[in-house]
Amino acid sequence: MANKKKDPQQTGGSGGGPGFEAEGDAKAERPDAMKMVKKSEETLGKVNVVYGAHDLDMDLAGFSIDEIQLALRDVLNVDSGVEAYVDGTKIENKGDFKLKKGQRLEFMKEAGQKG
Repeated sequence: MANKKKDPQQTGGSGGGPGFEAEGDAKAERPDAMKMVKKSEETLGKVNVVYGAHDLDMDLAGFSIDEIQLALRDVLNVDSGVEAYVDGTKIENKGDFKLKKGQRLEFMKEAGQKG
């Protein structure tokens, strides 16, 4: 019999690649990175994303704050409970707010929160 390797994309594999679901993340689906790249190529607009010591300029214009937060949560170590500010203004509905070229998105925890 031939040895068949299991496809890590189908089995969940290890290392958090496609198909991997961390405990408690079953309902929170991440946007497909390739779709985000394609969408980014269509919009082509740099957005400044800041969280703590992280300060990134990325082609994310046209994406909602929720999409950006979910896609970058491992990169920035940002959880869903943080507040989002665009150009200094607090955004209440992160799912409906689409960023425009040149805007600054900053994630912040409320004062007094640990972590």
